[in-house]
Amino acid sequence: MIVRDNLLYIPEWKRGLSPYEIRSLFWECQLNRYLKSELKLLKQEIERRNEEIDKLEVKAAFYKKNLVFESQFGWIFEKYNYQK
Repeated sequence: MIVRDNLLYIPEWKRGLSPYEIRSLFWECQLNRYLKSELKLLKQEIERRNEEIDKLEVKAAFYKKNLVFESQFGWIFEKYNYQK
């Protein structure tokens, strides 16, 4: 790397970088790293919520099946009479 005319020249690059461009590249790298970690956390949260939804769907299916079964035999009305 060569510094000339307040620019940083990197081998195989056609032009030099100003201090502002170097600072900008640094902040873009930092932002990239932050966004990648945020993305990882959000994917974990989505996965956790999907597992929760799957468990709730299993419960809902069970209660729906139970409701249909009990309604076929009229047990729902008997439950309410016994509870009162």
